[in-house]
Amino acid sequence: GKTNKRGRYSDVWSNFADYGFDAPVGLCRYDAHRPPLRPGLEEIFDCILCDPPYGVRAGGRKSGGRKPKELQKEIPEEKRSTHIPSTAPYTLSECLFDLLKFAAKYLKIDGRIIYWLPTAIDTYRDEDLPTHPCLTLVANSEQLLTRRWGRRLITMKKHRAYDASLPVQMPKLDCPDMKDNNAQGSAPSLREHVMCKQSSEDKEALKRKNKESVPGRALYRGKHC
Repeated sequence: GKTNKRGRYSDVWSNFADYGFDAPVGLCRYDAHRPPLRPGLEEIFDCILCDPPYGVRAGGRKSGGRKPKELQKEIPEEKRSTHIPSTAPYTLSECLFDLLKFAAKYLKIDGRIIYWLPTAIDTYRDEDLPTHPCLTLVANSEQLLTRRWGRRLITMKKHRAYDASLPVQMPKLDCPDMKDNNAQGSAPSLREHVMCKQSSEDKEALKRKNKESVPGRALYRGKHC
């Protein structure tokens, strides 16, 4: 927790009290990329409500270092209580891949997952949404942040039992500057994809504007010669 401007101590529990909600039974904190839930555990949550890290102000991180898992040293038992594990970058697309897989497995039937997805207003398409065969899209609500950028509140409902053979379907990228770096088939950073699409459209619009304003004139670094 922390102290606010009025000198009052604030934490997770005080947030529930401020809104008049009953305090939760407990609070679990762990890496969404490596859930520590026991094997065989499924369909335990009624709802999952989250705000994945976009990577704009603070990029997401996950457990893991630069070394492959097989080369990492085992932490001695006496040091595990104070050990701080190494972390690695956690792209939004990889985060959403894990999130939908987690929801498909641990949500109860008819349970819902709700999350924010950053988008470029002019280039957004419904095909950009990640999907899962166990989840059905219920609502897609847009919130405008600026004239170019926005975010969408995505609501999905689980309609069938989890099947490990059914993969998360990530959007296919058409930007030539990006490569798929995930062996599971997910796309690279969706935020980078959104910005790439937007910048490509901006470049094309600038080219058309320059050609229309001064036809037949050569361009050099954005200026007319």
